[in-house]
Amino acid sequence: MSIFLRVALISIIPGLSFLPETSSLISRCIYSPPTPEQIETVRYVSYFIGSIAILSFNYKAQNYKNNIQKSLKELNQVHRLNLDSLLKKLSDGLEIKNEFKIRVFKVKKNYFGGDLKTLENLQIDLITDMLLVKTPLKFKVGAERVEGVVGVCYRERTFFADFDTNDANRYVLTQEQINKIGDVSFCCALPIINNTNVKYVVSLDSPKSIEETEGNKKILLKYIKEICTLFDAYILK
Repeated sequence: MSIFLRVALISIIPGLSFLPETSSLISRCIYSPPTPEQIETVRYVSYFIGSIAILSFNYKAQNYKNNIQKSLKELNQVHRLNLDSLLKKLSDGLEIKNEFKIRVFKVKKNYFGGDLKTLENLQIDLITDMLLVKTPLKFKVGAERVEGVVGVCYRERTFFADFDTNDANRYVLTQEQINKIGDVSFCCALPIINNTNVKYVVSLDSPKSIEETEGNKKILLKYIKEICTLFDAYILK
C-alpha cells in the first residue's frame, strides 16, 4: 500500500471517532457496560489519537515526497551531464564553439481542429534549455500549414536541418513565435517515433550559423540520434 493511500485512510480516523456508533463500540471493548461519561471520554481520546496519527503520517508523506523530488533532481542532473557530453562531442566534430540549446516538443492532438496537430515545447527542469516565456512555444502542423523547423520535421518524419533560419517567412511564423524563439541562426530536429506515431520532436538550435556540408549533416544526425535515444529511453516516460 502506498504511503499516500495510508495517509488518506488514516485521515478519516478523527471523523470516525466522533461518530456515536464508533465511540460506543470502542467503549464496549474497554468497559462492560460503559457509562455515558466513559463513552464521551473514549470519543475525545480516540479523536486525539487519530489527530496525532494524521500529523505523523502527513509528516512521513511530506518527507517521502521531498525524497522523491530530490532523487528526480539528482537523476535529471545526471541526464543533463550526459546530454552536455554529447553536445560537446557534437561541437568538437563540427569544430565550433558549443552554443547548442536542446528543446523537446510534445505532439498534441487538436480534437476540434481536424488534421491540425500542435507541437508544444516541454520545459524539463535541469534537462532542456528553458525559454523565458509565460506560455509555451507552439508550432502547428496540418495539410495546409507547417510551422517551423520542428513542424517540417514532424511532417516529414525524419531528420531536418536548416542552416539559415533567419528567413522566418519560410515557416509561416507569427511575431509571437519569433519573439519566443529568439536569436537562432541554425536549427535541426529529429522525431521520436513510437508504434509508428511521432510522439515527440527533439530540436537543437544555435545563435551561430553552421556551414552546410554533407559531413556536417552526418555529424549532426549522429549526435541528435544519440540525444533522442537518451530522451526516449530514460527521460520521456
